[in-house]
Amino acid sequence: MKLAPAIRELNPLALLPGGAPNQDPKVLDHIVQILVTAMPEGYPAILSHELLHFVARNTWQSMGDPDGANSAKALHNPITGMLAGLPGMTHEIRAVIALTMSARWGNDLGRVDRGVHDNLRALVGHETAWWCDYIGILVSFLATIMPALPVSETVLPNTVRMQASTANGLGKKGHHVGIRLKLFVAPKVQLGVQIGDLEGMFRKVGKGMPLKWKVEAELEDL
Repeated sequence: MKLAPAIRELNPLALLPGGAPNQDPKVLDHIVQILVTAMPEGYPAILSHELLHFVARNTWQSMGDPDGANSAKALHNPITGMLAGLPGMTHEIRAVIALTMSARWGNDLGRVDRGVHDNLRALVGHETAWWCDYIGILVSFLATIMPALPVSETVLPNTVRMQASTANGLGKKGHHVGIRLKLFVAPKVQLGVQIGDLEGMFRKVGKGMPLKWKVEAELEDL
């Protein structure tokens, strides 16, 4: 309360520690725009621009570490790690960050951490938890085709574009609703990566959750 009113009104997510130094804000803003194009209308309001910016800032961190270690670290960071105890964040926002960043690394968790993960899903609710999974896999996809954060915003339009819409008739038997996602990717970044593997990443969204929403991804050349 000793801070000036204008500072007190700032969203704390923009000030959270994390991310490599000297990241270009314009590049991060463009990544957020790409994520928004992959999110049809109706996603939870808690998934704000500031939250997506934090996710983008931290997507390319610890790339050389095992997915299991990164999943566990990402899960605990907002609740018992570096971000724990920082003012200005609700329990729900902390849970959303934990679930999204864990999904970025594939939710590769041990039995004990799986219990923490399930409790956080229960805290935010099935719908928000599903969106956390979806966003986590979206940024995992971006990190797969771009193993390093782009150095310039001009790189992104020539590398990847996304288009999404809500759809019926999804799943093997056509009984599910969800998102039909088109991924437009430059051929040069597809080298050494199986198209089926890229499309298949999105079949994991919502795995083990009561919601049966599906994501069908289709990759095309940009």
